[in-house]
Order: sequence, then C-alpha cells, then structure tokens
Amino acid sequence: LANPWFSMRGTVMSFAGIALLGDTLVCLLFNLSLLPLSVLPLLIGEEKEQGTVPALLRAGVTPAAFLGSKALTALIVELFCSFLICLINGVTAQIGLCLLCNLLAALTLLPIGGLVGILAKDKNTVNVYSSFPVFFMMLAPIFFFLGSPLQTIKKFFPSTLLTEVLQPVFLGAMPVMSDLILASLVTAAWIAAGWTVFFLVFRRHGLKIA
Repeated sequence: LANPWFSMRGTVMSFAGIALLGDTLVCLLFNLSLLPLSVLPLLIGEEKEQGTVPALLRAGVTPAAFLGSKALTALIVELFCSFLICLINGVTAQIGLCLLCNLLAALTLLPIGGLVGILAKDKNTVNVYSSFPVFFMMLAPIFFFLGSPLQTIKKFFPSTLLTEVLQPVFLGAMPVMSDLILASLVTAAWIAAGWTVFFLVFRRHGLKIA
C-alpha cells in the first residue's frame, strides 16, 4: 500500500513548486512593467531636468543616439534583473527562453517609455505620465490569477509571451500551439504599432526640450 505520508508530502511539494513558479512569473511581470515604462523615461527626464541635453547635442550627440543609449540601458537592466529573478527562484533550465520572451516583451514597452520621456519635461512629469501605462501593465498579474473569462484578457497584453509561453514551460508542459501563435502575433502587433507611433512623434517633436 502507498504510504499516505509520502503522498501528502509529494502533494505539498507540488503545490509549493507551483507557488514558487507563480511568484517567479509575477516578479518577471513587475520587472517588465517598471524598467521600460518607468526607469527609461526617468533617465530621459533627469537629463532634461538637469539641463544637460542641449550640451550633449552641441557636443555632437544626436537625439537618436541619446534616446538609444537610454533605451539600451533600460533593456540591459531589465534582462539582467530577469536573469537574477530566474536564478534566485531556481528556474535555471528555462533562463534562455525566459530572457528571449523578456527581450521581445520589453521591445513592446520601450517605445511607450520613450514617448513618456519625450513628452515629459522633468522627472515629476515623468512620474505622472508613466503611472498610467505602469498601472495598465500591473493588471497583467491580476488577470493572471483570475479565472475565465477575465483571464483571457491577459492574452492581449504586451506581456502575453510571459503568461502564455513561460507559464506552461515553468510547469513542465509545452505551450499550446494556438496560444503560442496568438502570443507571437500580439507581440508583433504591439512592437509594430508602438515603434511606428514613437518614430512619428519623435520625428515631429524631437526631444521636446523646453
């Protein structure tokens, strides 16, 4: 006969593992929300507030290079924090896939953070403007734990690769092919729309220095 103690112990360990993987995913979602949408515009807003942007432009730094350096900094920090989250939570076997999904998801949010940085005149304005997209992205972890039909909303968030691809992989399963295709299409649509709007606004307003 099976020992009930080992059966119960295995069930508890299984639930503990699921909880740990859920915590990992939520941490990744929060990290994805904060770095591109808050840190990136703050990097731009700080330069504007200190008045160093005109000096950089006179020194030969182009507006595109200025924004690109800030976006690259935010992206590197986001990926490094994602790496640490997986490492600390013991999700080492899926680090490569995790970083790839985070990279693609971050590319959907970087143009939004860049727009906030362009339109804001200082760090205080950045905090006001960025609160709206950050709040929008913070809804993803909430919908992640809700049941159907609200749970389907998360499939159309920029973080869909994390919730639809990483979640089953973390649990030792393969993503559903239809979910994988939908997540890829949604991500591609966010990237295309976000960067198109960003370049249109940037072409019209530049860095918008007061």
